[in-house]
Amino acid sequence: MASLAVQNTVASILAANWTYTDVYGPNATGSVPSDNSAFLEVVYPFCNEQQYSFGAPTNYHEESGAFRVVLNIPVGIGIDPPGTPWTTRIEALMQQFRGKFLNSTEFLGFTGPTILDDADDGAYFEISFACSYRHMLLA
Repeated sequence: MASLAVQNTVASILAANWTYTDVYGPNATGSVPSDNSAFLEVVYPFCNEQQYSFGAPTNYHEESGAFRVVLNIPVGIGIDPPGTPWTTRIEALMQQFRGKFLNSTEFLGFTGPTILDDADDGAYFEISFACSYRHMLLA
């Protein structure tokens, strides 16, 4: 899982740029909306930390990993309907991370947006993207 510093940076970008639905992070309070409305979730599937310098006055460490943003939309409405253009919105959200360096975190590249082909087996259909990052730390 990503460090708290990375999670806070991602959360700040989401808070400033995603107003369409509720956003759920790891171990969030609450549950799937009871009215079957769309929601966004963020997961941090992996990270790795390496030490790159040794000795005085500081040691340089680098955390690298990825986070995944999953937009869950009700089944049967399409992926970019005129009133709620979900694909357009998720691509605009990706743009807010593209090439950014904030709070010692550099956002590197993307996978997606992708569609989970079997997501329509339940009440929600998934559109997601993953973004790799690098976070610099001095210890």
